Amino acid sequence: MLRIHSAALAATVVLVLCASASNGNSGFGRIYTADEAERFSAASYAHDPAEETPYWTPGAAEIQALETALPAFLAKSWPENRGPLIDLAKYRRQYFGLSHDGHRVIFVNAFCGPFAEATPDWGDRIVVVFDGGGCFFQVYYEPSKKQFHDLRVNGVG
Repeated sequence: MLRIHSAALAATVVLVLCASASNGNSGFGRIYTADEAERFSAASYAHDPAEETPYWTPGAAEIQALETALPAFLAKSWPENRGPLIDLAKYRRQYFGLSHDGHRVIFVNAFCGPFAEATPDWGDRIVVVFDGGGCFFQVYYEPSKKQFHDLRVNGVG
């Protein structure tokens, strides 16, 4: 099973913290290109620089498969201590293609609609919020296995 450690998660978030983007937005999500992620990776230690292609751009079919499987995954994996299961239709998502241990994974950074409405530039940068409870969650998806890993739901501050 693919496991990505919290240090790698934090480093991944840092490497694209200031990423600007000009395309890839849809009504519910933003797909970041490999070039966009790589541009901010120079100071990152999240990935081994010897990896041939640490970043890649997820395609529409991969995002569609992820989105199709996400509700069932959350229904069985949502932590009880983070409140009731969320309504995904009210969430926005950011997608980043990363390589980890030779596996392509998609990092999904999700946040609730009220936050997105209050933060109109969410498509131009990665959203990083500490606390906030079930309004914010992150998860990795491995397209080749059609599996999710390492669901993290923000704590309540």
